[in-house]
Amino acid sequence: MRVRFRRQALVDADEVFAYLGDSSRGAAEGFAIGLESAVRRLGTYPRIGHPVPTAPRGLRGMRSWPVPGFPSVLLLYLPRPHGVSILRVLHGARDLAVELGASSIPAEEE
Repeated sequence: MRVRFRRQALVDADEVFAYLGDSSRGAAEGFAIGLESAVRRLGTYPRIGHPVPTAPRGLRGMRSWPVPGFPSVLLLYLPRPHGVSILRVLHGARDLAVELGASSIPAEEE
């Protein structure tokens, strides 16, 4: 299945990569490898993630999946008939209800 990143998810992933790279190039490279692995897995098994009960009404069915090697960093995504749409890449300690507020994710960017 096809996996697509929404713009904000790409921004989020770049921020995580930069944050890790500030202290360790190896950690940043490990994150990039883990992210690629997670994306491949979601493309193969789109419903593998855990449901996100705090998802806003327009994002019902949202699921989360951790980045291998970085279990606190979550891919928040929607399984779609044509593939997977990754909405955000966030640290699990963040307030997901706030981060997933209606204004933070456009209804459809595909």
